Amino acid sequence: MGMALVIRSEPKVDGVPEGDYLARYPWGHRALATFCALFFAALLTFFIIRAAKTSAIALSALMFAGTLYLLIEVSGTRIRFTDEGFIVRQFWFRRFSERYTDVIRVSLDPRSVRVEFADGRCVKFYPALGDQDKVIAYLEARLPESVPVEAR
Repeated sequence: MGMALVIRSEPKVDGVPEGDYLARYPWGHRALATFCALFFAALLTFFIIRAAKTSAIALSALMFAGTLYLLIEVSGTRIRFTDEGFIVRQFWFRRFSERYTDVIRVSLDPRSVRVEFADGRCVKFYPALGDQDKVIAYLEARLPESVPVEAR
């Protein structure tokens, strides 16, 4: 199930975005992941209570684990673009922040944006449902001139 991040922005002044961007999965994806996790939890509970075959219990347990993982991913991932840098909260609630001066490369392709930092970390996110042009404009306005922005 491909997910896309939605970009929320503040107004622009002379073509340069003001304020912060908050990139996160849209509420529809979070609701769908919640529904799927609840469905497979109920199915697993039903199979356990009814003493169903082991294969049915194992399959529903795998589906529940997968949808629970997806739910945690879509509920926990946030990327905030501030005037000074990135604040990234990935799923499982890992959080880190980097300054724009620590960015060494930005790669753009039609379905994703990948930002690489000097310490070896990278962030890849999918702005397909948002306006990718706004994200690129925000990055170009705040990144140092020496950082290459590569289009694939």
